[in-house]
Amino acid sequence: MAVAPAKAFADQQPPNILWIFVEDMSPWLGCYGDKLNKDATPNMDALAARGVRFTRCYVPAPVCSSCRSGMIIGAMQTTTGTHNHRSSRDAASAINLPKGVETLPEIFRANGYFTFNLGKEDYNFSYKREDLYSKVNGPAPWRTRKKGQPFFGQIQLKGGKAKTNGVTNKITADDVTLPPYLPDNELFRGWWAHHYNCIRITDQHLGRIVESLKKDGVYENTILVFFTDHGQNHSVRHKQFCYEGGVHVPLIIAGPNKSLKAGDVRTDLVSGLDISASTLRFAGLELPKYVEGQDMFADELKRHRDILDKWVEETDDKGQYPESDAGLRSVLRQWKAKCVNPEYDRVRKK
Repeated sequence: MAVAPAKAFADQQPPNILWIFVEDMSPWLGCYGDKLNKDATPNMDALAARGVRFTRCYVPAPVCSSCRSGMIIGAMQTTTGTHNHRSSRDAASAINLPKGVETLPEIFRANGYFTFNLGKEDYNFSYKREDLYSKVNGPAPWRTRKKGQPFFGQIQLKGGKAKTNGVTNKITADDVTLPPYLPDNELFRGWWAHHYNCIRITDQHLGRIVESLKKDGVYENTILVFFTDHGQNHSVRHKQFCYEGGVHVPLIIAGPNKSLKAGDVRTDLVSGLDISASTLRFAGLELPKYVEGQDMFADELKRHRDILDKWVEETDDKGQYPESDAGLRSVLRQWKAKCVNPEYDRVRKK
């Protein structure tokens, strides 16, 4: 089922892979063009400058346990029956994974990797933690592995649930402009501002992880995968809502791999399950048949996307263009205040 890292990397040390898995956070980062967080997320911006930033990554569910249950396997949570939030939490309601289906940590372990998880799991299936992860202590779990042993690890950050006491340059309710689908009042603007501050403190947390990796001399041989489990938890139409705000997340990958070119920006549509598949391939491991994600850096996948891009260019496919101002005005005149989508803003202002 897998190619051992020693075979895939005969002339060099297999890479370490670290998931920095953030809770409840939207992609309102400086490197994603957010105006309020411009220059306020330096560590996230630096990671993006060092590697690849994906602008259109969507997770398989807008709530943590369902998303995490899918991503730790690389298959849709509905495929394994682990889609109900916070299910399989006692013996009476236990859900067992189908025979032959293994989690990513189990696959990495079987191929010589040290595995750890610093933080929550939240998987909707029965498992023994010791079968997936080593028992570790402290903020740098890689220090407890055998000398020279590669690691696949997960560090969970609080993200949208974080305390923001350490933020000195806080966003206030007066600084934010709410989208038109929310009531423009102090309550909603306050929560919107709070999420900005959660992102700013999370940037500090990321910086500490990077510094720790550098201090221990493992940064240069570690692929960092930075992403979140779903959108922010401070507003309707985001967490637990299967809208853009619920499933659109930041994804930045950087590290020692020829596919991870500094400053690259990918605008193609990718799934959170593709993170799982690509993680296995970074280590030279074959994808099990049950994995439904795709290797985002595979040559064959790139070839198919190039074919699509060429077709769009040659046919001048109209799906690539926004609706005309005249068309938007016509709908706006008919439906007025019910037109809450952002594209109507440009004709309202004219």
